[in-house]
Amino acid sequence: MFFESGVEEFAVPESVLGEVRAYIPAFSTKTGLPQDVLDFLLELLPLTPYAASTYRRTIPEAVRLIGRRDPDDVAPLALALHLDLPIWTNDRDFEQTGVSLYTTAQLLAVLFPKRDK
Repeated sequence: MFFESGVEEFAVPESVLGEVRAYIPAFSTKTGLPQDVLDFLLELLPLTPYAASTYRRTIPEAVRLIGRRDPDDVAPLALALHLDLPIWTNDRDFEQTGVSLYTTAQLLAVLFPKRDK
């Protein structure tokens, strides 16, 4: 169903993708799915990783906007500022940053609108 949405890419900081990969063993234990299956599913997603050097000029602004609330959110915010794209998150720390946000529910509603039967 996700792949029918027409989404070509989700921009993601390399560091965040590395964090996701680091949690695969825990996800495997929690879900009962083998780690290699989770690795494969992650590879299927249209993720484009960006090195910090790509968005280094917007890091100071991101630090100013969100660094005190959650330093781990600086990279995604800096990338969104650099690319002028919204952020897909349920994390309320991104509110008041000036970047458009989509919760998972909002994103799914946009990607997969309910069709009249």
